[in-house]
Amino acid sequence: MSALWALAGNPNVGKTSLFNCLTGSRQKVGNWPGVTVERKEGRVRTSRGEALVVDLPGIYGLGASSVDEQIASQFISEEPLHGVILVLDAAALERSLYLALQVRERGKRVLCALNMVDMAEQKGIRVDVKGLEEALGVQVVQTVARSGRGVEDLIRAMEEAELASEPLAVDYGEAVGASLRRLEGFLSSLGPMPFDARTGALMAAEGDPRVWVALGDRSGGLDAVLAEENRRLEDALGMDLQSALMERRWSWVSALASRVISFDPSFKPVATLDDRLDRVFTNRLLGLPIFLLVAWGMFKVTFALGTPIADWLDGLFASAGELAAGYLESLGAPALLGSLVGDGMIGGVGSVLVFVPHIFILFALIGVLEDTGYMARGAFVMDRIMRAMGLHGKSFIPMLLGFGCGVPAMMATRILESPRDRKIAILSIPFISCSARLPVLVMFSGAFFPRVAGNVVFGMYLLGIVVSVLSAKLFSKTIFKGEPSQFIMELPPYRLPQWSGVLSTALLRSSQFVRKAGTFILGTVLVIWALGNLPFGVEYASEESLIGRIGSLLAPLLSPLGFGFWQAGVSLIFGFLAKEVVIGAFGTIMGVGDEGLAAALQGLFTTPAALAFMVMSLLYVPCVAALSAMYKETQSIKWTLFAALYSTSVGYLGAFVAYRLALAAGL
Repeated sequence: MSALWALAGNPNVGKTSLFNCLTGSRQKVGNWPGVTVERKEGRVRTSRGEALVVDLPGIYGLGASSVDEQIASQFISEEPLHGVILVLDAAALERSLYLALQVRERGKRVLCALNMVDMAEQKGIRVDVKGLEEALGVQVVQTVARSGRGVEDLIRAMEEAELASEPLAVDYGEAVGASLRRLEGFLSSLGPMPFDARTGALMAAEGDPRVWVALGDRSGGLDAVLAEENRRLEDALGMDLQSALMERRWSWVSALASRVISFDPSFKPVATLDDRLDRVFTNRLLGLPIFLLVAWGMFKVTFALGTPIADWLDGLFASAGELAAGYLESLGAPALLGSLVGDGMIGGVGSVLVFVPHIFILFALIGVLEDTGYMARGAFVMDRIMRAMGLHGKSFIPMLLGFGCGVPAMMATRILESPRDRKIAILSIPFISCSARLPVLVMFSGAFFPRVAGNVVFGMYLLGIVVSVLSAKLFSKTIFKGEPSQFIMELPPYRLPQWSGVLSTALLRSSQFVRKAGTFILGTVLVIWALGNLPFGVEYASEESLIGRIGSLLAPLLSPLGFGFWQAGVSLIFGFLAKEVVIGAFGTIMGVGDEGLAAALQGLFTTPAALAFMVMSLLYVPCVAALSAMYKETQSIKWTLFAALYSTSVGYLGAFVAYRLALAAGL
């Protein structure tokens, strides 16, 4: 059995880079049980065999106030770990030491990677590694993960080190120490728990809900004991137990930092490159226009590089469909079977898969912006706009995730402390254009606006942001009145992108899209194909078929939008299952590939109607998975139904306005 290691650290300490250096391509990505927070694990070859390393979410502490902290705290406390690799930032060591203190208090075997020592050296910062090792009771290895420096030393330490497992003893003072001992004694009297009594006492003092869950029916007296200890400490120290713990820990951390951190006396502070860049990228006047210009350039590059590859793939799928149908016909197979394989399976799924190059390039570019540190600046410059619209500035982070998928974006609203801010963000996120909508936007913009396709798609993404922010403003002034909480965000240092990480992320997102096309989308287009052939004897995908009859029910409602024909109604219905299916539905109904589909759509839609359909596809009800995530986050069927009805109404109104404006403009 492989030795199990946890990789833990604050955000922006280079933890992901270190994980990539340790595991290389031997990685697997999934979700943590019960949540959509991503879980990464990889294998490291050592002289003693393989070690399994699990990359925990970036956190500042184990207080379990967010889902990321809950995941990390539970994994560190309850899993049979060989050890924890704790990544510390050499250039901002004091901040990293709070988490190190908490992990060592849990009595876990710890190996510290003092990362980014090169950046510390550039700032004239010196760290007394021996003093740090003695204070924490751990081995410390200096690393620069982005260049691989020290990684082999870290692997050798994983192989050879005898790691201390005794909990780190922190002097909390007489009053706080007595409260913890009484709490520990009370928990010991209740019987077995998934963690030792000392750890349970610290977790209970921090308000970690897992203590109450673990105790179940035995937790009745815990609240009373905590209330009594809080009363005692309020009388003695003027603060409750949780506040006293934090205050004593930070005092311990500050004292340690003052002993082990020194500054090169010959170092002369000068304005760094980061400072000079931030004067431009976070400037009150220039920051937002630059951010929008960067986003616009991202979409232009996506189209310029992705479209030629997509055209080649389209020809490949078209030829494959014709060859497969022809081969089956030569074997004497029924024409229906040839249609199933050529039109349904290859044509339907192929019409979606041709957009993989666009998705890969877009996520690679987003990865570059994140890796360089610029994406965090985008959130920073958006703060003023978000706050003016009644949203917390930190809400822009879930919105950024919404460009990938609405499900993790809604889960990411857990970083917002205020329930008010969370609900506003959850109800606003569905208007952000996720990657599943990209095939629709690419297809229609390429077919009807070929010379300015990139600009049109960028405009649609911008429209989604505007509608999202305006909806947040509406909600904050009506059903969620109040002031947003304060926005505090750490800006990571600027770095050159780590290309292996950027490419692996883009490949991961693209492969998820391909897997979805090979399973859920394939199943859906086959259902569409079957409905297009029933009842037997009707012309395939005609208005008399079942699929035509279903679409015809919706067509009259869509007439004011310019696309009152049954094919559009069917595509929107199935788009509720997954937005990618909109294009797959058109391809299956018409029995054509991407290039043929563009021509077929030009025969169905006018240019104003095509623009209105893009707006409708962008804004109407999110997919089933997103609505499920919304229900899970709000625990309210009322708000979930409200979001579905509100977004569909906004989509319909937006499409109507777009159609009328396009007609007035003579498009």
